[in-house]
Amino acid sequence: MADQVGYTMYFDGRWRSVPQGDNDDVMMLKAGVPSWEPLPASAAHDILSASHSDTNAGSLTNGDILYVTGGLLDALGIGGEDTVFQVSSGAPAWGALSESQIPNLGAAKVTSGEFADARIPSLAASKITSGEFANARISAGSVTQHLGNLAPVGDQVNHMNPSTAPDLATLVADFNQLLSELQAASVMQ
Repeated sequence: MADQVGYTMYFDGRWRSVPQGDNDDVMMLKAGVPSWEPLPASAAHDILSASHSDTNAGSLTNGDILYVTGGLLDALGIGGEDTVFQVSSGAPAWGALSESQIPNLGAAKVTSGEFADARIPSLAASKITSGEFANARISAGSVTQHLGNLAPVGDQVNHMNPSTAPDLATLVADFNQLLSELQAASVMQ
């Protein structure tokens, strides 16, 4: 039996020694005998494969999300355009976001797109800071009322009488003209 620095002792009916290994070697059994060996390189393989008993068979692609289902690791492929990550029947899923899922979403959190008319039944004029209105979004009665209410803004803009526009398109043009004058006079931004 050798008394050398770094030797490892093992017993197989009698005491034996294993010489010191090299840096980064690991102790392995070769034919039942301990020995220092380089760490074997593992071949690259899919984490979701039949060789892993704790996963469902499959492969991964860009954007996949790994999750556990039934005690096994599985993958959910990337969602489609305009879908959101959510839970469906207790499992992760991609799906469309329905209006019922966001009933109390504040307008300040919406940075683009359009609100359905039913979502903004009484929007105060003070909340409108820029832009033009499409004909379909304005009722003739409400525009005439607002034009009449905005007319007495003093000397900051030309006085405009309530519109006598013969049709909705002319009424919208009158409104947009007034809006432009109010913005130019710094009454509205």
